[in-house]
Amino acid sequence: MSDDRGVSKVPTRSKKPSPRRLSRDFAVRGVFQWLMNHNAPALIDAQSRDQPQFNRVDVDHFKSLLYDSIAQYEQLSGLMTPFLDRAQEQISYVEQAILLVGVCELKNHISVPYRVVINEALDLQKKYGSDEGFRYINGVLDHVAAILRKLEYRQTLDT
Repeated sequence: MSDDRGVSKVPTRSKKPSPRRLSRDFAVRGVFQWLMNHNAPALIDAQSRDQPQFNRVDVDHFKSLLYDSIAQYEQLSGLMTPFLDRAQEQISYVEQAILLVGVCELKNHISVPYRVVINEALDLQKKYGSDEGFRYINGVLDHVAAILRKLEYRQTLDT
């Protein structure tokens, strides 16, 4: 693309996060709150809805990630435990929340490509977590994806 003077213009990406991205962000914050305080998911849900930008969230995706991450905590933890280098309780709450939401999305939202799930988790880690935590999140979610999304995972390796 170029303007009327012939100068090339590079299309810019919207600064506004997508509704799905916002739903993941709010879900991670909600799971973090649950890990810290063990608040009821319905209370976390209600408090989230009062936050700025919530009106742009994909509400169904948010609710699924929040409620399922909490309700399926034991199962999701079991899926990631073999790939942790320490007890889950020794992982920061931020990283635990990102991992739980990521594993939940890998398990329950097959329509979302596993690479998208991992990339979104990495963006959240960079936003909320430690500087080097993204490597850990990437490694764990990549291993879980190889189990939960065997066919999709193999297909991406072949390309």
